[in-house]
Amino acid sequence: MTTSADSARLVPLQIRHAALRRGERELWSGLDLTVHPGELIAVLGPSGSGKTTLLRAILGLDRLSSGSIHALGEEVRGHGNRRIGYVPQQRPLPRDTALRGRDLIGLGVDGHRFGLPIPRRSDRGRVDRLIEAVPAPRSGM
Repeated sequence: MTTSADSARLVPLQIRHAALRRGERELWSGLDLTVHPGELIAVLGPSGSGKTTLLRAILGLDRLSSGSIHALGEEVRGHGNRRIGYVPQQRPLPRDTALRGRDLIGLGVDGHRFGLPIPRRSDRGRVDRLIEAVPAPRSGM
């Protein structure tokens, strides 16, 4: 018999009875969502409807008004989860900055470190393994 705790560990994302308010404004409520392994979802809506806030709540950066979020089998808390990758919609670098897919993945591997970016052999190996894990064409990586 599978319990609800077991079921939360089996799915990458599970949101139950979630709501989020900003002051007096309720962005969304009654949100129930389960994303099963291999599923791809899209979050659509007009500007200001709470799409980015939902992503921030999943990352643990915004606190729910009610309900719960479990990501990768763990309840989302206010500190985020380093196992979840997120690419913001704003580009933090100048438009003319050359950035390959390998570079972007490398930021996820070592972007949390302070100081000068000193390349490590283990980081290069981890980037290689991450690229190989994605079934996508490899051109210019």
